[in-house]
Amino acid sequence: MLKHTFAAAATALFLAAPLAGAPALKVLRHAPGNLFRPGETPEWKLEINAPQPGEALLKVKVTDGNGRTVAEVEKKIPVIKGKTPVEFQLPALDHGYYEAVYTLELPEGKKSEVKSTFGIAPQFNRSAKEARDNGYCFGVKMYRLRNAWNTPEAVEACRRLGLQWTREILQERNHPDTVELCTDFQMNPVFKVERFPEKLYDAEKYGPLEEWVKKYGKTWMLRTLPKKEAYQKWLQEEISRIPEDCQVFEIWNEAWDKMSAEDFATISQWIAEAILEIRPDAVIGPNLTGMPGKYTYDANYIRAGGMKHMKMIALHPYGNAERRGYIETYRKWIREQLGHDVEIYITEFGTHSTPEGPSAQSEREQARKVVRQALNLYSENVRALTPHWMGQRESNRRYHEHWFGFFRRNNELKPVLIAYATAARMVDGSRYAGELWYGPGNDAMLFEKDGVYTLALFTRGKPQELTIEPGTKQLTLIDFWGKEQTVQVPADGKLKLTVDGDVRYLRGVSPDMARAAKLTPNPDRWPEDKTEVFVRNSRILKPVTRTPSFTGNMKEWENLTELAMTNPRVNGDDASGFAYLGYDREYLYIGLDMRDNEVMNRQPDNRLYSDDSMEIFISSVPRDDEPGYGPDDRQFFATPTSRSGKPVLCRVANRQNGTIVPVPGAKYQVQVHARGWKAEVALPWKELSDFDAKPGAVLALELRVNDADKSHPRWKIDPTDIRNLSTEDPTKWSLLKLQ
Repeated sequence: MLKHTFAAAATALFLAAPLAGAPALKVLRHAPGNLFRPGETPEWKLEINAPQPGEALLKVKVTDGNGRTVAEVEKKIPVIKGKTPVEFQLPALDHGYYEAVYTLELPEGKKSEVKSTFGIAPQFNRSAKEARDNGYCFGVKMYRLRNAWNTPEAVEACRRLGLQWTREILQERNHPDTVELCTDFQMNPVFKVERFPEKLYDAEKYGPLEEWVKKYGKTWMLRTLPKKEAYQKWLQEEISRIPEDCQVFEIWNEAWDKMSAEDFATISQWIAEAILEIRPDAVIGPNLTGMPGKYTYDANYIRAGGMKHMKMIALHPYGNAERRGYIETYRKWIREQLGHDVEIYITEFGTHSTPEGPSAQSEREQARKVVRQALNLYSENVRALTPHWMGQRESNRRYHEHWFGFFRRNNELKPVLIAYATAARMVDGSRYAGELWYGPGNDAMLFEKDGVYTLALFTRGKPQELTIEPGTKQLTLIDFWGKEQTVQVPADGKLKLTVDGDVRYLRGVSPDMARAAKLTPNPDRWPEDKTEVFVRNSRILKPVTRTPSFTGNMKEWENLTELAMTNPRVNGDDASGFAYLGYDREYLYIGLDMRDNEVMNRQPDNRLYSDDSMEIFISSVPRDDEPGYGPDDRQFFATPTSRSGKPVLCRVANRQNGTIVPVPGAKYQVQVHARGWKAEVALPWKELSDFDAKPGAVLALELRVNDADKSHPRWKIDPTDIRNLSTEDPTKWSLLKLQ
């Protein structure tokens, strides 16, 4: 079936740094990705580079995904001066994720140590069509890091594990290109229709490209509309390259921070017209935010006619992926807007395994969260699951965006791949039968396929002992890593299990369990998720008794409303401070005194918030419902510096493409000093819908300070009197009553 195959022998090299003065030990990776089948003998080719001939001792210690030692092997190896090839085998191992430590000792005591990971899991050989026709939807999003890792090898590993959905840009030419993904690799891509050649840039509409780039950066192909007719012709040429049975198309990636909803609706229709003319059965849809409400980006997109011709919506529910009912709530809202249902494709979700810093998270926790997210989203009847993503950069150990991979940069698999593939093997292609209730703090999800029922069990907190009545005398218990064991149910029909964050699967429970299962989750299932009555934060805005002099003297602000600005996960010497608020009949005053060990802002206008800056969010007419930016909601930026070296104060006129405009009548002064920066701002009330600034009046206001250094990406510093600031939801911003 496959034109492209991998030899069973090893491929690319993995070399760990040897100990000082030691010989080099190389472990040649077993393609693809150090993945083996159950019953297959794990074997590798090694390469020893010794400084002199003699006898070496190779010690190998293997631990499983739970940290238990499962194999220890010693082997004496005669070596020559220079390179000695060695073939090495481990004893047969069960399904699972494994880590091996190779230690090489020479007679004179020199050592080298190499760490390597591998997995043992069932492998499949089904076609892309078979995956579609049988309702399989698990996959992994494409990842390319050119000249740094083996993309085809990772794709092949995913295919073998049955993870056959992916997401790729339509016009990809690098191997494997978009055609090869469908044919040689038997993947089901959701094709991302995004970007266009420079020749299609519309200079008549946007001005010379060079000038646009100077102002907004190099992302013109994401933020501007191309020349319509030429673009549609180019797009049809790209569509004609791919096989006709690959026909799912996602429009753009997270357009909500790149272009207005109206522009996005326009190009969506251009794309739909072009595709449907040559592929009338194509499934096309935009990537939207997943936020219901009349002021949201999605609502504006729908009002602008963007959903005409669309059969699906692609979502990226990172923070919402474990919220059971999130997809159904959004589906209901879409149904109300359109009068009919559309399919939901999940083209990004997941989490990371950042080794260090404020976002640090273990690989084990990454695996746990991704599997829980996948099961939850699957239960919502989505059409595809493509977590973010196959590989990772690993260049910054503190930056979470570099650690989302299912494979390491050296192409060895991570725990998340085996755990996720196990979940796919247990539930993909099945019907979600509902949730069973075993008390708060745990989840029990029931799935059915071909009359066989499988119960998935896990908790997000401490381990719990559950008593299950499976209704059968015998069943199969499959652990987090895919290891299977036959379990005899006691004579009283009650099976006791200890359940924790690792999902376990009971295959072969009685169909009678479905009678007690409910499709609507019990609201008490997660104690931390109990519905809380939202109490909106309130502050008092004090009047100024003496107008600030705007000379950097922050003592003038100390008698006004004060907000502590911190991030508990960030060093306060680098990113913390105080903000001050005051008012008179003409202005809203905002003062800021921030610690910052490196003041910088290198961003173009539409990305000013990504480096050092203060964001100011104001609703002149507060409301309690309908999230999203309405006509009385404003966003301002203030930066201590910029590309020109000068501070910037502006209003965001278009939040999607970052269009900014000056603030007429505003005052702004900034001072950069050895410990950070100070800012003083005066915003005219006339720029806030002519707000009537008198005692007793109320507005809504939030602040966020952003800090970025060369050594790390943006950190967000928020006021300490609030929790979980939502910059996208003005209904949650703190109320500010004028004293």
